[in-house]
Amino acid sequence: MNKNTERQFQQTDAAVEQTAAAIMREIKQLLRQQGGESVAAAELIERLLLTLLEKHDFAELVDHLAKQRGPAALKLANALADYRGSLPTER
Repeated sequence: MNKNTERQFQQTDAAVEQTAAAIMREIKQLLRQQGGESVAAAELIERLLLTLLEKHDFAELVDHLAKQRGPAALKLANALADYRGSLPTER
């Protein structure tokens, strides 16, 4: 791997870490606003995941990952699809 490619990977890793930290800050803020109860936390996480999957094309990104990265990513994509498919439709 040349130095330019290595630098691009490092920059991408740093950007991903910053984004993940920002997402966690937002989730924690939402939990605080909801009182931090365990039922509220479970509901919030489930709603966030489903909203990403259903309304923001996250499922397509996971499917793309599965095609590019192989068996482990395919298991993740399938698990998310199974989870989404196993929920009651009346919410």
